[in-house]
Amino acid sequence: TIQARIQNQSSRLISGTATMRLLSAKDENTTVTTQNLPFSVEAGKSSTVTFTLPSGSLNEDVVCEIFATADGCSDGERNLLPVLQTRETITENIPFYIEGATTKDINISTLYNNDSPTATDRTLEIGYTDNPALDVFRALRAVQMPKHDNAPCYAAALYSNIVMISIYDQLSETSNDTLLHNFDREKAQALAEEAASKLESLQLENGSWSWFKGMEGSPYITLAVAEHLSRLKSSRVQEFKSSMVNGQWSMVNEMLSKAMSYLDKYMQEDYTKRKEKGWSLTPNEFDLRYMAICEVTDNEMLRTYVSQLAKQLKNMTIFGKAKGALILQRFGKTKDARKFTESVKHYLVFKPGFGRYFATDIAYYSWQDYRLPTHLAAMRCLTNVDKEKNARLLPDMQMWLLRQKQTQLWRNPLNAIDAADYLLTYSKEESLRQTDTLQVRLGSETYKVSSTPITPIDPISPSSPFKIEKHSPGISWGYVRGTFTEEAERLNSYTTGELSIEQKMYVKQREEWVEMTEDTPLSVGMIVRIRNIIHADRDMDFVSVTTKHPACLEPVKTLSGYTWFGRRGGYLELHDTETAVFFDWFTRGTTTLDLEYYVTRTGTYHSGISTATCEYAPEFSSYVHTFNLKIK
Repeated sequence: TIQARIQNQSSRLISGTATMRLLSAKDENTTVTTQNLPFSVEAGKSSTVTFTLPSGSLNEDVVCEIFATADGCSDGERNLLPVLQTRETITENIPFYIEGATTKDINISTLYNNDSPTATDRTLEIGYTDNPALDVFRALRAVQMPKHDNAPCYAAALYSNIVMISIYDQLSETSNDTLLHNFDREKAQALAEEAASKLESLQLENGSWSWFKGMEGSPYITLAVAEHLSRLKSSRVQEFKSSMVNGQWSMVNEMLSKAMSYLDKYMQEDYTKRKEKGWSLTPNEFDLRYMAICEVTDNEMLRTYVSQLAKQLKNMTIFGKAKGALILQRFGKTKDARKFTESVKHYLVFKPGFGRYFATDIAYYSWQDYRLPTHLAAMRCLTNVDKEKNARLLPDMQMWLLRQKQTQLWRNPLNAIDAADYLLTYSKEESLRQTDTLQVRLGSETYKVSSTPITPIDPISPSSPFKIEKHSPGISWGYVRGTFTEEAERLNSYTTGELSIEQKMYVKQREEWVEMTEDTPLSVGMIVRIRNIIHADRDMDFVSVTTKHPACLEPVKTLSGYTWFGRRGGYLELHDTETAVFFDWFTRGTTTLDLEYYVTRTGTYHSGISTATCEYAPEFSSYVHTFNLKIK
């Protein structure tokens, strides 16, 4: 329906004819339809005329002219009337993973709205990542350039540039990965030299570093820098010596030696003070971090801390247990280390294709780090304590780690450094392997798919056999993506499970929200609520949720901006036909988004689909079917 209001500004009754004329917006001349309705308006009052259009009678934008004629005079308005299409362009994804050199059949029968006969304009493409570990090393680029002029940033920059140079030297001859093509080795070398020099100039005479130049030396900052330098000095990165020129290697050794002397003195003074005052001698997090890298291996302080640590198993988080096991192992407490390790393993759960991970509140979690520190600490623990016994668990845990990078930016660069350090230490051969192409057989056609570009494929019937053949070791993943155009009413809900969305409708009745059914009566002025329920099987970054509402609804909120949905915040963006919400981070589990609308006009209306997409990894997406509303 199209309504117009006629206002009588005279002092007498006026009767006449109201006319609606729709013209094609292409030339504003071709008449699409014309309707006339009689009207009668008393003096000083107004009246409404309602023109009815048959459903589906408009299939293009039109110019709408409405004017009233009475007593030889006329007046009216002319406006562009956009006509929304009943067909939507849809993207459906089927993610897949494949482990080791093998073949795998992929069921693509659900593409194109279950191969709907009305799905047209079909395209098909495949994306593939052969070696996901390289994505972890790409994340090191975030710290190639120091963010601030301080010691922790320079230490991180030194480590990341040296590691990137080493990886480049090992892979550049044969690999075609964009990690290498876009990498400037000379620039990275210059940045590493600058970081080492800056770090040396910022170290104080007593061996400590302050947060920023001019501040007092801090044991916490010094320990953080020493941990980075300790990684560079360890045996697992001895080959990095070739990447360190102009005395950088000796400079790293000297800085680390001075820092550890400072930390040794600080720890002894702190221990003496705690002992004299009768304070607890249970090692805290700082103590454990120091004990993990200290060069001193036997004194009263260390013996006391190790003894106290062995008694704390029941009181520690998984992160603490994993760190504790490594320290106990280092100081010869093998039996206690094994107890800690067994406790860590107790909390692991397994999901095929997803790996082995922790799904418990005692696994340390934060919005910036997710559970990465806990997971990496546990992997180091299982690798160093009873490695042969734990060997079958580690590939599954590494799979989980890499699958997290698939959907996460890793805002904290320390996570990328820690993950890269683990992969180079315990999984170097697999992590730095050459990338390979994937062979895809679809029906009678064969395609070779590389890791970087998206490869278009001739779309055929989804019932055709789809087989992929992989020749490289380790885990790889990818997706099959189909796009098409379909009548909105014919669309069913679609998800592959990683990120799903469902929808419910409610109407406000007597200050209570009542779930709607097809028979629920609605009228102009009521308030309805569209509830989107989104479920994610893992932590994800940059998730968007879009709801296309029918034309009879107008949002209660009228301004775009950052909004809270319960305990979760996101950016709300309002448009004429849809409402979008953007989240920079999205935790594993179920999230509910409630959007409220006013009912503004009568008639029968159809909504568009609602979608949930991880923009960081668009292969994880879903949509929910449309709904109909009848307004009396």
